[in-house]
Amino acid sequence: MSAFEVLSDSVSGVEEAMRRIRVAFCEMASRNSKPQRLYLVEPPAVEALRREVKLEGQNDSPNWARLVGDCLKFPGVIPVAAGPKPAPEDIVLWEGDRQELISANQQSLKHAVLKALADLRFYRGHIQMRVHFGIPVMLAYKKPIGVRHTFEEFTATLKLSQTRGEVVRW
Repeated sequence: MSAFEVLSDSVSGVEEAMRRIRVAFCEMASRNSKPQRLYLVEPPAVEALRREVKLEGQNDSPNWARLVGDCLKFPGVIPVAAGPKPAPEDIVLWEGDRQELISANQQSLKHAVLKALADLRFYRGHIQMRVHFGIPVMLAYKKPIGVRHTFEEFTATLKLSQTRGEVVRW
């Protein structure tokens, strides 16, 4: 372990040196931090709501080229709403759940932005915030127990730390 000494004739000189060292360490820590990725999924409208989510792969789907384009080749899968429509009483409940999910998305986004701003307090340099809209392609994900995920299982899967993916911009 290496150590360093701060030599000065005055207490204020030592305090200034310690403040500069602290700022340098904080800046190094903020430069070395990984960018935060946050995936938000808009809850489907009532008309598009289905009970299940099917994970369509490149070889499984005739819609693959339409969804991501002919020239794009990804090893992942695309989540697509599938299955029967929910019962009418479930649709009424969905409106409330949908509003809760929209609110949770807003809270997640707010939390991420505030955390990033707090981490950048000592950062001196150029920063970027990028937002991509598009179709998610899942590269690492929890496989469904059956053929498809239920909608609740799928949203829980997205929150797992092992889940990775890309957004194909459109």
